[in-house]
Amino acid sequence: MVQYLTLAAADAHRCATGVDLVPEFLEYARANFQKPEFLRADLAHLPFDDQHFSGVLAWYSVIHAPPAELGPLLNELARVLKPGGTLLLGFFASDQLEAFAHQVALAWCWPPADLTLLLEQAGLKVLQAGTRTRAEARTHGHLLAQKRA
Repeated sequence: MVQYLTLAAADAHRCATGVDLVPEFLEYARANFQKPEFLRADLAHLPFDDQHFSGVLAWYSVIHAPPAELGPLLNELARVLKPGGTLLLGFFASDQLEAFAHQVALAWCWPPADLTLLLEQAGLKVLQAGTRTRAEARTHGHLLAQKRA
């Protein structure tokens, strides 16, 4: 998935870098796409300078982070954003924090208000929040946030 989202974010005028921990995902991306760049990295310890990016797309990238680790992880995503830069976060949404068995590892559903608070604590302002539902599927959510200047 990292390869398609990174490719969608890049164009002739924008650079993009895909980050993933799964070697097989990165091997596939590198074998099938010459650009953009794909790196193996942990979202909790990104190998980029402060204020490196104007935007970060974390589309279901943090669903496996235990609640105690999510605040520091969001702080790290905010660290690499330029002032005024945006973060688009995709997640599983629910009325209460709850864990569930996911295909790979335990994942978490979050109340959007709880994630909004964590983003605000990381120095971001939520500009847009939304959820979408589909029969026989978990509720999906997104938050679009901007780093304060």
